[in-house]
Amino acid sequence: MRHNHPRAGPGPEHAARRLRRSLARGGRCRVRPPPWSAHHRGPSHLVYQGTELGTYYPTVNVQVKTTINLKQLASGDFSYDLDLETYDALRRTDHAVGRVLAVIGVPEEGENVRLHSEGTLLCGRGAWVSLEGMKPSKNMTSQTVHLPTENTLDRAGLSRMLKTHGTRRSTPVPPVNIWGQS
Repeated sequence: MRHNHPRAGPGPEHAARRLRRSLARGGRCRVRPPPWSAHHRGPSHLVYQGTELGTYYPTVNVQVKTTINLKQLASGDFSYDLDLETYDALRRTDHAVGRVLAVIGVPEEGENVRLHSEGTLLCGRGAWVSLEGMKPSKNMTSQTVHLPTENTLDRAGLSRMLKTHGTRRSTPVPPVNIWGQS
């Protein structure tokens, strides 16, 4: 039987909101929920307020998950069982704004959240990954995803996330023969 610890708030969703705010403060970014997700759980915008690789205010939609069951593999990477609905949304390739999954493991016992005047610190470990372009799952309820340990949830890792998934991408253009010759 699980008990919510008073310092942890009402549950993992509350901790995820605090994590998003904490990540933004640590990486000089701004986090805000996308306008379409005002009434349901969904990703948050991670916005760098500046220019990166020629993109003004690069943005990534981050789906944040918290868990007390984050598994670390022999390789050092993390493993997380993601619900299929979220997996399918994150693996799509037709989003205008890049999407990534961030998972943070918090301890079941002991301190997992610290409240400070300058922000909230979620105590745990985790990583992020882009699932864009992944194959459909053959599973019925969840898909195990691997999160590389080099995709850290600190300033350097968030910067890499925004450079890789938050900047402009070229649009594939089909070859066109303007002269009508083969």
